[in-house]
Amino acid sequence: MCFGDTEKIKFSTVPSPVRLARCTDLRHTVGSFAGSEILNCLIPLAISRSNQRSTIESGVNMLSAQIDELHDAMRLQAGRPLDLQTRPTDLVVLAQTVMRQYDGVSERYWFHCETSVPSLIGIWDAGRLERVIDNLLSNAMKFTPAGGDVTLQVTREADWAVLSVEDHGVGIPAADVPHVFERYWRASNVTGRIAGSGLGLSGARGIIEQHGGTIGVDSAEGQGSTFMLRLPPPTAADQVLLEAEARTAS
Repeated sequence: MCFGDTEKIKFSTVPSPVRLARCTDLRHTVGSFAGSEILNCLIPLAISRSNQRSTIESGVNMLSAQIDELHDAMRLQAGRPLDLQTRPTDLVVLAQTVMRQYDGVSERYWFHCETSVPSLIGIWDAGRLERVIDNLLSNAMKFTPAGGDVTLQVTREADWAVLSVEDHGVGIPAADVPHVFERYWRASNVTGRIAGSGLGLSGARGIIEQHGGTIGVDSAEGQGSTFMLRLPPPTAADQVLLEAEARTAS
């Protein structure tokens, strides 16, 4: 969701609890619309409803994801923790699923998914981690306007789950690197050139940190960036859930 300077200033002057309530209302409205038969009423009978419905649903889902991102940002700004919906989640499968959405999206980009382990399961909020991965991949595209390789890697380091996204785009100026995860921050070499809200990375940090993990970036202007997130090993309670899940699956 992109805000111009004027819109951002106006929205920022609204008290946080009010903004959060408005976002919640909007989430419910869009969520109910997404599965509604109202969609059929919006599509002319002369046009293929299946194709049109798919297009509209895709747009509604994209809007819903943007609203969810904004809603999370408002919760964090209001000092309220995210309501994580955790369950046994395979990070390898999740990363591969998100990556497939980028297959064939543009002939100028080559997406690679590399994993050093067949699976990497933890008790995580799959929906929010999916949003984080999608944000990192979409940023890699956006900030590599000339096209090129984008590599997503998933591995395990000392029982920690590690996921990284590497691009060879415009990179981040050294002075901006310490601020890239701050809300509304835009790097000086993209401000006014490449659209963005400055919410995606701050939201990603909130999600990863609430999972007990970390997220960081290694970048050089003009050479590209590598964003890396690390998720801690399962707690004793998590391990009990994972073992129960394994017994059920078997």
